[in-house]
Amino acid sequence: MSLIRLGIIGCGNMGRGHIKWVLDGSTQGFELSAICDDDQKAMEALAPEATQFTDPSALIQSESVDAIPIATPHFSHHTIAIEAMRADLHVMIEKPIAAQLTDAEAIIREHAVHPELTVGVMFQQRTRPVIQKIRSLLADGVLGDIQRYVCHATSWFRTDQYYQSGRWRASWGGEGGGVLINQCPHALDMLWWLFGDPSSIWADCQFGKWHDIEVEDDVTARLAYANGLSGVFLASTGEVPGRNRLEISGTQGLLKMEEGADHLRFIRNEIAGDQALRTLKGKP
Repeated sequence: MSLIRLGIIGCGNMGRGHIKWVLDGSTQGFELSAICDDDQKAMEALAPEATQFTDPSALIQSESVDAIPIATPHFSHHTIAIEAMRADLHVMIEKPIAAQLTDAEAIIREHAVHPELTVGVMFQQRTRPVIQKIRSLLADGVLGDIQRYVCHATSWFRTDQYYQSGRWRASWGGEGGGVLINQCPHALDMLWWLFGDPSSIWADCQFGKWHDIEVEDDVTARLAYANGLSGVFLASTGEVPGRNRLEISGTQGLLKMEEGADHLRFIRNEIAGDQALRTLKGKP
């Protein structure tokens, strides 16, 4: 089986990670054929053996790659992805898929024209065994009827220096948003994968609450679902110590994904909660 020739576009934090994983052999089945960035010195230091481009279009049209991971600032995702599909290349986009809904919809429409291509967004939470186990437990009805979940995504503390490290950061024109589009797409995708689409969302987004930025850095949201489930989502880049935690309450008990751990804790009810509240006598 021949190796898939990768052309990594963007050599920032995530792009460097992709380059490392291919070169050190931890990602099987690929070879690094080309990289692209506007920083020539960075490319030389990261992968001197790869063909180097400073223009994404030049890499895409070079016929030297089979697939591209896109790890560039958000507003360029859709233009690069669409051009790559039209050049018959497979595409993996770092989150978010795009900075605006219309751009995301344009990517989806273009993929419909090229169904033979693999096109996706990097939502690796779905591959974690602990998240897959939660999804299995929910599907099997182990928790009974799901009543509520609370998701904390507040361990994303960022300093002012972080936001000042790139001109595109923390701006509507550069990132298209703040904590929701930068740090928390993985947590949000996890919730959509586990619980489906909410019927309504109420959210309090605080813009520049903790930092001197124009976008949101603190969010409290309530999500309501047609089946009666309610969810609470908390996100911040200004809390320290913060935490990442998911708690799911069902009639059969409480499931917890503990802070920073790949294991679950399930507190199981001897009697289903909806049955107990109607049949038990006296105080619990």
